[in-house]
Amino acid sequence: MKEKCQTPTCNNDLNFMDKKRIYQYDENLEDEIAIYVCDECYKKSKDEENNIDWEHSS
Repeated sequence: MKEKCQTPTCNNDLNFMDKKRIYQYDENLEDEIAIYVCDECYKKSKDEENNIDWEHSS
């Protein structure tokens, strides 16, 4: 059975050859948890992180 992306708004299959994780803040645990995401969500998350870095650097 294929595993699905754990991003709430996504239902893509995970890349089983190269599972990617991002860290997301969990309000209930008050800590970051690792979730498995598809390649597209991973890229989107990394692009957002990089964009934030650039915005704070000026």
